[in-house]
Amino acid sequence: MAEFTNKKFLLFFVLLPALALTVCAGPRSSAADSLPA
Repeated sequence: MAEFTNKKFLLFFVLLPALALTVCAGPRSSAADSLPA
């Protein structure tokens, strides 16, 4: 169970900064550029 928790924490720590960067960059301009489609 420890490995599963570690993986969850890793995913959280990777997603959190990415989300913060997107919000800080500005949704109106960065949102369109971030999307691959």
